[in-house]
Amino acid sequence: MSPTAADRTFAAADTVLATTLGAMVAFGLAAAAQAFTGFGSALVAVPLIAVLTDPVTAIVSTTCVSVGISAYGAIKERRNIERTNAKRLTISGLVGIPIGALALHYLDVNALKLVIGCVLLSAVMLSLLGVEVRNSPRAEITGGIIGGALLTSTGMNGPPIVLVTYGSSKSALTKRATLQIVFLAHDLIAIVFFCVMKLIDVEVLLLSVAGLIVTPGGWALGNSIFARLSARSFKIASTTVLGAVALVAVVGGIAAYS
Repeated sequence: MSPTAADRTFAAADTVLATTLGAMVAFGLAAAAQAFTGFGSALVAVPLIAVLTDPVTAIVSTTCVSVGISAYGAIKERRNIERTNAKRLTISGLVGIPIGALALHYLDVNALKLVIGCVLLSAVMLSLLGVEVRNSPRAEITGGIIGGALLTSTGMNGPPIVLVTYGSSKSALTKRATLQIVFLAHDLIAIVFFCVMKLIDVEVLLLSVAGLIVTPGGWALGNSIFARLSARSFKIASTTVLGAVALVAVVGGIAAYS
């Protein structure tokens, strides 16, 4: 016997509920990662949300939620922001954001999965190798441009911006605070492009609301870990998590072509 209209409605509702609950868990972990490392919300959220829906929806919804996560962190730590560095990274990102938006529009969704995985793996490898980029105006401009392009194409602008910011001699708290205001500015600009491209639909809004609900709790969790772990323990934990997520993303992208 074929399913009735009511059966199909209940099935659809169950799918939406499962997706929303899964998104809340993913975004809660993303907020914790952002507080824990100063970045990482998109690195955690995009691959996980992409499993629940499609990569484009994952990128757009993650960017929307990242506005809330970064705003929350920037407001709480506004006194520690290094404003000169933040301005340079933000303005240079304006060059890369349109480039990434075009890539998002024209690339195949399965190709995006592979790109996301490769970006993650690159970040993990750089961390394992102990790569540090000395902070300078030229490095900040380059990092901002690359980060802007990665934001609108993969949802993950963190790696190049973090490498540049962490190459300064500032305190860990100053670095984390500066990253939050840069990410907030980039995310807001990216959302404008997503609106123009008509990528923000009902599903994106639903996932975004779900993510914003769990942001304060996730940030509190990550902040408590940030305050307790040693630098060595922090590096081991963050690299392990990112490595696992990267492998899932790459395997998912390759499986889509098989």
